[in-house]
Amino acid sequence: MLNNELLTFQNSFVEFVFYAILSEKSRSKLEDMLTDTVLRQVFKENQIRKLIVKSKPQQVIIFVSKSKKSFVVKGFQLGRTDYLTGRKKAHLNTIQEILTTKTQEEIEKLY
Repeated sequence: MLNNELLTFQNSFVEFVFYAILSEKSRSKLEDMLTDTVLRQVFKENQIRKLIVKSKPQQVIIFVSKSKKSFVVKGFQLGRTDYLTGRKKAHLNTIQEILTTKTQEEIEKLY
């Protein structure tokens, strides 16, 4: 996994979603994308990039920007959800619904 100094989070909500909802496969794909030397050169400082880490059975998009020393995860889009940043109560409701209506196996498969 990426060093904690190389990957930071915009807020605790984003960090929670990263570790509680995203599958290990999605997290490792993000790591591969961020450590790819060609892709790293595409990032400009403070510019948010949309990285698609999974497309089937449900699309998982992670929004990432680059600061001076690290990459900052800004938010997620899980399937047809809004851009989840934790700034609205509806974002909390979306994550609560995912955690209460889906089993761990379903979450692992979808996200």
